[in-house]
Amino acid sequence: MWTGTSKSSKPSAAAIAAAGVFLAAAGWRVLTFSGFQNDHYVHLARAQQVVLGELPVRDFVDPGMPLMYLASAAAWVVASGSPGTELLLVALGFAIGAAGTTLVVHRLTGSVLLAVGAAILEILMAPRTYSYPKVLLYALGACAIVALVESPSRGRVYVAAAVAAVAFLFRHDHGVYIGIAAALAVLLGAFGRGVSGNWRASATRAALFAGVATLLVVPWLGFVAYHQGLGNYVASGLAFSRAEAERNRGPLRLPALRLPLSELVSVAPPFRPRARIEWTSDTADVTRAELETRYGLEPVAPDDTSAARDYHARRLSPDEVRALAEDPRVEDAQGLDRFTEWSDRDALMARLSPARLRIGPGSTLPDNEYVWLLYVFHLLPFVCVATAWRRARSGAAASPHEWRSIAALAVLAVLVNIGLLRGNLSVWLPDGIALPAILGAWLVAVAWRSRRWRPGLRAVATAFVVLTAAAVCRAGDLDSQIDRSNLQSGLGSRVATLQSQLWGSHRAASMTPSGVSNALLPFFEYLARCTSRDDRLLMSQLYPDVFVLAERGFAAGHVAFLEGFYISEADQQLALARMQGESVPFVLLVRSREEVFRDNFDLLQRHIDGRYRLMADFAVEETDAVNAYVDTTRMPLGTDPSTGWPCFR
Repeated sequence: MWTGTSKSSKPSAAAIAAAGVFLAAAGWRVLTFSGFQNDHYVHLARAQQVVLGELPVRDFVDPGMPLMYLASAAAWVVASGSPGTELLLVALGFAIGAAGTTLVVHRLTGSVLLAVGAAILEILMAPRTYSYPKVLLYALGACAIVALVESPSRGRVYVAAAVAAVAFLFRHDHGVYIGIAAALAVLLGAFGRGVSGNWRASATRAALFAGVATLLVVPWLGFVAYHQGLGNYVASGLAFSRAEAERNRGPLRLPALRLPLSELVSVAPPFRPRARIEWTSDTADVTRAELETRYGLEPVAPDDTSAARDYHARRLSPDEVRALAEDPRVEDAQGLDRFTEWSDRDALMARLSPARLRIGPGSTLPDNEYVWLLYVFHLLPFVCVATAWRRARSGAAASPHEWRSIAALAVLAVLVNIGLLRGNLSVWLPDGIALPAILGAWLVAVAWRSRRWRPGLRAVATAFVVLTAAAVCRAGDLDSQIDRSNLQSGLGSRVATLQSQLWGSHRAASMTPSGVSNALLPFFEYLARCTSRDDRLLMSQLYPDVFVLAERGFAAGHVAFLEGFYISEADQQLALARMQGESVPFVLLVRSREEVFRDNFDLLQRHIDGRYRLMADFAVEETDAVNAYVDTTRMPLGTDPSTGWPCFR
């Protein structure tokens, strides 16, 4: 099953499959695009800040993910700051991740089918656009780890160190997780045979890996040390992580699948023919009840008091049907002949019909897919390690490298689960899909090829694949993805629509991800007329799309001012110093959260109270309003004819 050292033509088949997956992943991500979520603009606003000439740490707060927005800034500079530019970067990240998943699964299993299947699940899980590094980096990390285990040459150590360093710069915890797993992969070589089984050689390779990875991030660490100090940077980052965890993670719990028996399957009443009888308006209830009893009529809806009613009945003779139809109390009758045609055999077949079985919503109740995937994500690493160890001990493993690769990947998966999976499963679960897809594909291959208990294991593997694929399709909302692709209108039509939307400014694309930015569109047009590109905005709450759609940078080094984040006196003093050195003609405060802002950022609020006055307010559907305050110390150069507000250019 292990194909890392195979000399056959299969690697070329894997490369072709990976290329196909790359194109499919990129194309599908573009075709299903309907706009960026508001959270995507958190790093995009920082990317714009870089384009405006500022740098992270030195000029604005960096919570430990500099390459995330430096990559977007580079794409912005190369191909203009349009939504299409950012989308291509995102699609490229997901596509490389899917191709990497294809290659590593093929290396572990030798199966192109499983490799492509794992990548398809990764694609259909549809993580949010801003999560592309999590798929990209962990897929590449898995490739580097498996390659290291197979042959820990100096070149492969360098490549793995580069992957860990890049991951660290995208977000520091990504680099730490990949670094730990890669170092473990090297150290586990001491359990092998021959040269690779030497503890000293393994420790030397691990030290080389750590040294190269550290060397690659030294320029960034030196930059941080010069402008902020490493101690302050680390303390600030840890405080940010704790605050974010408290804000997003929620209490640790193990949710249960909602599978009530009554909602899993039920038996419907057997089919019975029905007829409609309309009684005369002067028919008393007692008379009608007597007639129903005489003819064996059973109301379909006993509580119905209308003159026209639907009835079931026993089998009636033609004479009984004729008498009922001609009864003076019957105004009209429809379908009475059904009662003469309904035989005892028909009644028996109706009772035995499999159509009576109703599959209820129990297996597809809301959130069941997330609960299933949560347990799969958490259990897979341990099941895979136990299986790989057992195969290694029994001699069933196809290669001595197998268990070390699986062990290192399982450790990485556990670290990712701990670090990434948080309270809102619908948002956070898709981020961790890469490693479960890889480990799950390997486990399915092992079960399918097992010589012992083959029928049972194949049945279990099939059930696992079907349930997991169904859960992924529901979690990724495949129906919505298909609708967004709009392929029923034709590929050419969809591409033309995207081209018309994506290659102007974010504001021109009319993709406002929040009610706040939508409400502020007239304000953005005013800013374009009456302020310069160098002017900044200060925004209290987390609406980073405001800065990108306004095409203005954020003030004081902060995309937002949130409760619990950067609220110390030192943080506020730094923000205030930055703000006083900038041109900030406007402050935007969300009215419903203004008191929270005052309580947490009293130094900034005193500065705003002493220098700014209310200029306008903008009604927003999702909150009270946004108040726009204007700097009273700045002399306007005129008045905007459309709004009557001051013009500063």
